[in-house]
Amino acid sequence: MGLCNNTKIARKAAASAQIICTTSTTVMIITLYFPLQSIAVIISYQLSVISYQM
Repeated sequence: MGLCNNTKIARKAAASAQIICTTSTTVMIITLYFPLQSIAVIISYQLSVISYQM
């Protein structure tokens, strides 16, 4: 009985840990993606300005 309960708890803990891991990974990707995107926009803007001046 006790062992069976522990297994259920362990499964729940593993499931929630996986959800937390997935969520944090998604958040990390989003927080990394947006600055990268803005940097890419800035670089392309700089390049267009340079090519316009030439």
